[in-house]
Amino acid sequence: MGDRQLLFVCRGLCNIVRSATGGQLRALSSTARKQSGYNFDITPEQQEYQELARKFTAEEIIPKAAHHDATGEYPRAIIEKAWELGLINTHIPTEYGGLGLGALDSCIVTEQLAYGCTGIQTAIEANSLGQMPIIVAGNHEQKEKYLGRMIESPLLFIVEADWPGVTKGRKEINMGQRASSTTGLTFEDVRVPAENMLAEEGAGFKIAMAAFDRTRPPVAASAVGLATRALDEAVKYSLERKTFGTAICNHQAVSFMLADMAVSVETAKLITRRSAWEIDQGRKNTYLASISKAYAADIANNNSHVTLPSNSHVTLPSNSHVTLPSNSHVTLPSNSHVTLPSNSHVTLPSNSHVTLPSNSHVTLPSNSHVTLPSNSHVTLPSNNHVTLPSNSHVTLPSNSHVTLPSNSHVTLPSNSHLTLPSNSHVTLPSNSHVTLPSNSHVTLPSNSHVTLPSNSHVTLLGHVTC
Repeated sequence: MGDRQLLFVCRGLCNIVRSATGGQLRALSSTARKQSGYNFDITPEQQEYQELARKFTAEEIIPKAAHHDATGEYPRAIIEKAWELGLINTHIPTEYGGLGLGALDSCIVTEQLAYGCTGIQTAIEANSLGQMPIIVAGNHEQKEKYLGRMIESPLLFIVEADWPGVTKGRKEINMGQRASSTTGLTFEDVRVPAENMLAEEGAGFKIAMAAFDRTRPPVAASAVGLATRALDEAVKYSLERKTFGTAICNHQAVSFMLADMAVSVETAKLITRRSAWEIDQGRKNTYLASISKAYAADIANNNSHVTLPSNSHVTLPSNSHVTLPSNSHVTLPSNSHVTLPSNSHVTLPSNSHVTLPSNSHVTLPSNSHVTLPSNSHVTLPSNNHVTLPSNSHVTLPSNSHVTLPSNSHVTLPSNSHLTLPSNSHVTLPSNSHVTLPSNSHVTLPSNSHVTLPSNSHVTLLGHVTC
């Protein structure tokens, strides 16, 4: 089946192909959803949805995901392509122009999209949260008006954005979800016509809970997609990285971590599909839907974070580049060592946090670069050591904070550069030592603050510009 034929099968909206493919697709999908007993196979039609979503993710989402996460730019072009292919609004009933697919069908698609980027997937899937109360409790006129318009255009809501009293808030900066354009809405004395009321007055909570029964499984599927991607990336790295003459996946500690990740992915996938399957059978799935969302979200977080326990060592060889996107957190516990050899680059964008607890060591050899953009935080507790050898560069832009507690040591050897722009803060508590040897440069522009408490030592052999 070619791409265009597959598009028609999955879109299923054009009358000219409905009799040839759409009707048969819906009949088969309906039969599959109503079969009794457990079946761990997905239907041929579901395999086609899965493959279409996988291909779309590989070609359209993965190549552009980093850009949208870094910039927060809304992925409008990607969403329009997904809409054209029928990957949006799959659950709208057939009588209102949709495919009428089940929860399990939607979860299969969602899992693939989230594998590429959960932010873009959320933007694609976000319609369902607004649609579901209408699907669950709307009357024929409401469904025809709003669900029909969803088929004609990718995005809208039952409370019109241009109504008096509706105010759009600021865009939220969500870690890993910056492409989703999560934005608050304020409703102040908004007059909603009686024709827009869902069911009877006072039924809002029940409608919301019924909608969650149908939207929680796709959220869980998104988490499964993210956890699967994290596992795949971890496996790939473990096969490439070698220590002691072998790939690190051959070390028992690493293989145990990978095994735990794989177990969590498979179990989360099973409970997610079970919760979606239950609602497709017409049974209440509140219990399972809640479990699937909670568990899948936890394993997505676990698989996406790396924890380095005490006495850990991280070594980055020459010419290495480390980039941590916005809102990233790096925690190195006590007695950890980080070594970045020559020509290494470390970039920490806005709102990143780096915490180095007691007795940690950071060594930056010659020609290393560390860039900390606006609103970054670096905390170095007691007895830490930071060594910056010759020709190193440290740049701290506006509103950055560096805190060096008691007994910390900072050494900047010859030809090092330290630049602190406007509104930066440097705090050196008791018994701290700062040594600036020959040819070192420290630049403190307007509104910068340097605090030196009792028993601190500053040795200046270089240049200080204020």
